[in-house]
Amino acid sequence: MASDAAIGIDIGGTSIRAGLVDREGRILATAKSPTPAGGEPRALAEALRKLAAEVTPLRGEHAIGVALPGLRDESDTLVRAVNLPKLEGTALPAFFKSCLGRDVRIETDVIAAGLAQWRCAAEKDGARAARLLYLSLGTGVGGCVLIDGRPLRHTHGGAGSLGHVVVDTADDAPRCRCGGQGCLEALAGGWALEEHATPEARRLIALRTAITNFAALFAPTLILLGGGVIERRRTWIDAVRALFTAPSQVLGDPIPMIEPAPLPADDAGVIGAAWEGRSQK
Repeated sequence: MASDAAIGIDIGGTSIRAGLVDREGRILATAKSPTPAGGEPRALAEALRKLAAEVTPLRGEHAIGVALPGLRDESDTLVRAVNLPKLEGTALPAFFKSCLGRDVRIETDVIAAGLAQWRCAAEKDGARAARLLYLSLGTGVGGCVLIDGRPLRHTHGGAGSLGHVVVDTADDAPRCRCGGQGCLEALAGGWALEEHATPEARRLIALRTAITNFAALFAPTLILLGGGVIERRRTWIDAVRALFTAPSQVLGDPIPMIEPAPLPADDAGVIGAAWEGRSQK
């Protein structure tokens, strides 16, 4: 028996979250487990089976959407995932079907979260959310651009690797896990906050530089900042807003609004993945 509720699974570098989500975006049941080291396939498959069983009632068949980080090719084989290196080279459709028992809809984690954030923002003010930039600062840093609710997908299924834009070109700029130097993630990602003793002022300059550049590239009407780092450092939003008080610093009109993301980071990916899963029914 089919159900209107869908299962959303958000696979992160440190934890996996699953939820049963209704059509209005309400989470009816949740479960969480640690991500197996490096995304080891056998252990990951077992974790996904257990999580899906935890959030699924005894009766009913539910669509499933899975969100995860990384770059995929046209066949949805995972080509590159810094936080899930052991899963690289895996044909994801067959892998998820084998452990979850059905076809699933696969989406990039930050796009799934961005879709949920966009829908929440659009319900309050559709015109303001017409061109949305969502930037998520969690363990890593990612972002997406949505135009009238449709993700911009010009590079590897998205708007590029926004977390790996170089924002600090000094010789002593911190190294990134991607192999680069001075990436936004290497200054503002959760792992970088723990590993690099970078002054906060320098981190803020990097974030301001990135957002100013993204505003010039994508001309958003609304910029939402989310993720665990932002949720613990709300003052960063005020610091970034200060950049946009002078119209000359941003191309285009109107000046984009900068707001905290309306949904908690722990919920957004699950809700967005569930909506994506339902869309394939």
